[in-house]
Amino acid sequence: MKYYPGATFNPGTTFDNCGVASEPHPETMHMTRMYHPMKNFTSLDEFKAHPYQELREDCVEMLIPVVNNLHDRGLAAMGIPGSIWEYSWCMCGMEDMMDDDEKAIYNLDKQTELVRSRFVALARAGVDFIHRGDDIGMQHSIMK
Repeated sequence: MKYYPGATFNPGTTFDNCGVASEPHPETMHMTRMYHPMKNFTSLDEFKAHPYQELREDCVEMLIPVVNNLHDRGLAAMGIPGSIWEYSWCMCGMEDMMDDDEKAIYNLDKQTELVRSRFVALARAGVDFIHRGDDIGMQHSIMK
């Protein structure tokens, strides 16, 4: 609740490690309302101080046995390193990502750095292919 002072949430609301909240609603089966922990940040220093989800030091060592187990069973190992654009707007809101603001640029750069480090870790662990996707378009155009 650190990022949402005074807010109340429906039962079952979850918060990820970076503070993004997903609030269920009784009228929907699987959709949730998303709350953005950086939504009210006003300075670049606040963005820089936020606890982004850094890669754990031991992640490659943890992944190698999983990848080897798949290979031993004749299966391919796929890695999913995460999204740059999608998680950037999860952190601060879509509206804040639509201009050249230094905070949005920092956030995108930070997410790019984190995803790149996951690519490297997955490759070092021996995955066979990496699934990459990011939602940056609408039905008939890019987001504007």
